[in-house]
Amino acid sequence: MRYYLPEQNIRPAFKRAIHQGIPFELELPAVLTSGKVMMVCTTANAVYDDYGKCVAIKGVLYENENNVSPSKSNTNISENTEELHIMLENFARVISHNLRSHTSNLQMVLESIHQKTSSKEMRGVLGDIKIISTNLNQTVGYLNTLIKI
Repeated sequence: MRYYLPEQNIRPAFKRAIHQGIPFELELPAVLTSGKVMMVCTTANAVYDDYGKCVAIKGVLYENENNVSPSKSNTNISENTEELHIMLENFARVISHNLRSHTSNLQMVLESIHQKTSSKEMRGVLGDIKIISTNLNQTVGYLNTLIKI
């Protein structure tokens, strides 16, 4: 809070958020550690525990380079977040489908092993297991890529 100019403008907003649960949007000048002053938009809400006690203030700080109103900028952030959420849900559905498919194939091949006795049939089953293993490994690789992002 000490970086805001003047500091007294942001304290009441925080107090209202903590004690009354009133979210806030402010655009105030702030001083960077370099001494440069810039306009900072601050949007925040109170976070409550299971007992109704305010345990944190959660929000977003961003530089208002284009003099866009905080509510308009929040709409853009909200739309982008929603779009990313939908993409993530779709990705999760595809990965879930792929994992279920691979495990079902593996179960089917294992059942087949119990019924097959000839070595020629067993070689075919082992080839199927190799394909399933490769596909499963690729799907897990996609998950690892997602985790790194």
